[in-house]
Amino acid sequence: MRYLRYSMLASLALVVASCGDSAGPTGGGCDESLVVTVSSTTSPAISWTPSCTVAAIRISQPSEPVDSLKIKWWVQSETNSIRPPVSYGSAPAGATVLLGPKALFGGTQYFVELLVNDPTTGEPFNVGTTQFTP
Repeated sequence: MRYLRYSMLASLALVVASCGDSAGPTGGGCDESLVVTVSSTTSPAISWTPSCTVAAIRISQPSEPVDSLKIKWWVQSETNSIRPPVSYGSAPAGATVLLGPKALFGGTQYFVELLVNDPTTGEPFNVGTTQFTP
């Protein structure tokens, strides 16, 4: 019985470690590509798997390069502390709204990007992107 308890604790530790340590000094965060899902409404719910932490969520209309006029909503935290799910227009705990929210329109294509701060450099990098049309 004792060995079973230790193996269960070890398994739980591995699962928690794979999600990143958002409470740690470097901010933790997702360390792999994410599968992003978005509900098809004009006030979408944004989620991702695995359920790890990110530093920013940005929703924009397609354009190259991304310009601030096309960004509809951008939330960011100083650390990788944003957990899914997130509701469009509502800043998650510990996050700041940098832009928006601006109205989303049915029949228009949008992109969702999830960014994580690199624990060494602090620079953000993309860990997940998807398109959706409300």
